[in-house]
Amino acid sequence: HICDAAIYSIENGKTHYTANQGLFELRREICNYHKRGFQMDYDPNDNVIVTVGGSEGIDIALRALIDPGDEVITMNPSYVAYTPGITLAGGVCVPVELKHEDDFKLLPEALEAAISEKTKVLLINFPSNPTGGVMSHEDYAKLVPIIRDHHLIVIASLAQFDEIKDQVIVINGFSKAFAMTGWRLGYILANPTLIQAMNKIHQYVIMSAPTAAQYGAIEGLRKGLPHVQEMVDSYRARRNFIVSGFNRIGL
Repeated sequence: HICDAAIYSIENGKTHYTANQGLFELRREICNYHKRGFQMDYDPNDNVIVTVGGSEGIDIALRALIDPGDEVITMNPSYVAYTPGITLAGGVCVPVELKHEDDFKLLPEALEAAISEKTKVLLINFPSNPTGGVMSHEDYAKLVPIIRDHHLIVIASLAQFDEIKDQVIVINGFSKAFAMTGWRLGYILANPTLIQAMNKIHQYVIMSAPTAAQYGAIEGLRKGLPHVQEMVDSYRARRNFIVSGFNRIGL
């Protein structure tokens, strides 16, 4: 049904550029999605940019934030594109080693130790690629005072703490949850000042995200969530099957 919505948009002549920040209908559905699923309030006019995948979101966030020499704290291991993106923006990558014995979580003492007077940004993403590590709400809560007190800007996929909401840039996309990996569509949620700064880069480098993909994403957000749950249930069943098999053979 996502493919059909995109095809229908093309057949009906919706093949022009959209607004720089993306179709208003899509921005509204993104805000509704985060309100329903994560109890996060965002305004489609002031808090959203639709991007060419999450990768563009990370790129324009780093370029909008970093002055030459600014330090960006990342996790190690982490997604392969983070460090080059920081370097291209003129920043200095400061990796925090994630340890198996800590379940690959970012501990508050490790974050505090990595902060210096040059630290500006914390780039954190869980569930982690490639470790598979997961941070719970309680794990994140331990980091909040450090983020607040050091005035860090956080690039993440989750922002449910009101006391630091204006310091958090949420970057997400449609690739995984909606099986739209080739559509190159993502989005940014942030406070209006940061959105304006990032949109200056986005509008001159990209203009707007692909129009047909945006119409497909609207359909996905409106009608695709049951299919997302089907995928979650399928992955859970496969995981349980594998774990039970390991248990039977004593691994």
